[in-house]
Amino acid sequence: MAQFLQNIVYKGKNNPVTIDYEFKGAFATDGLANFTDIQVLIGEETYTLLLDPTNIVVNSNTQFELIIGVDTTLAPGAYPLTVFGVGVAYPEGFVLNEPDDELGRVHIKQL
Repeated sequence: MAQFLQNIVYKGKNNPVTIDYEFKGAFATDGLANFTDIQVLIGEETYTLLLDPTNIVVNSNTQFELIIGVDTTLAPGAYPLTVFGVGVAYPEGFVLNEPDDELGRVHIKQL
């Protein structure tokens, strides 16, 4: 299960979207540490931990931040997220949440 602790991006600002996971089963112990890359799709944009380390910050095995306010070209609005974990055991990616799941939407706002 995933939930937002913060889900608003202000264009031109550094406010993070904070996503917190509660892992069960095989991921319960290591959580996000099971992956060498976290990939986030939002609107027409993709951010990855490996290619965009200032945009995705892993805080713990259960939490990461997406910091895109300065970089995003998305218009103001509400966007679903799709998050994948990629690693040795999951080279094609493991879906951590889909756009239609309980996570909800990220809101892009212009000040």
